[in-house]
Amino acid sequence: MKNFSVKNINFVGAGAALLAFIFTFIPFYKLQPTTYFLQNESTAALYTITKNLVTYNFFGVLCLILALAAIILYVWNGSEKITMAAIVVSVVDLISLFLALIVGNSDIKDVKSLINALVQYSGTSANANLFLKSSVAAGFVLELLMILVMIGSYWINELVIKPYVFGDKSGAKLNPFEGVTGTAKARAQAAPQGFIQQPVQGQAFGQAPQQPVQGQTFGQAPQQPAQNQNNNAQ
Repeated sequence: MKNFSVKNINFVGAGAALLAFIFTFIPFYKLQPTTYFLQNESTAALYTITKNLVTYNFFGVLCLILALAAIILYVWNGSEKITMAAIVVSVVDLISLFLALIVGNSDIKDVKSLINALVQYSGTSANANLFLKSSVAAGFVLELLMILVMIGSYWINELVIKPYVFGDKSGAKLNPFEGVTGTAKARAQAAPQGFIQQPVQGQAFGQAPQQPVQGQTFGQAPQQPAQNQNNNAQ
């Protein structure tokens, strides 16, 4: 926790994650008898069954756990890696929400299929939809909104909270993955440079370095043969 600072807290993300955690305990889905089965709406409401995310299925419980993890990450938020982890957790939370809905709907379809089988066995032409109706409740809508705010909280902080609340006019950093991707790109560009051999000045690439003539001191100009000197004297 040495990187923790109040200034680094993502208040939007942490607040949305806290609300998402609370909303897992309010009605998420409901099953209600129809007036075809009961006399009126008020009587049908008495027999309405509601389920929250925690009691809905495994993915509902996973939404609760991910919301709690997101709260911790958005409050800690001491480095770019933690910021990226918080965004990833929020996206996984959104996926878990829809998986909870899909799995729950499959279970409800199985129940309706059983009702249809019983109705057909009784010899009537009615179907399960005449006896039972199912729909999402307020918990699903609120949970969905909070998770979307969690995902977008980084950009909300950069574009709204920092400049207009904290007065930070240094400019918004719109890419939360810039630190990691920039470092990886810099490493990829720097890696081959250590293997490139610079040719010696005046030496063609791939040419072996010239060996000094035997008996010649390093740095001394090569001596001309005696025959060439006699020709030059004539």
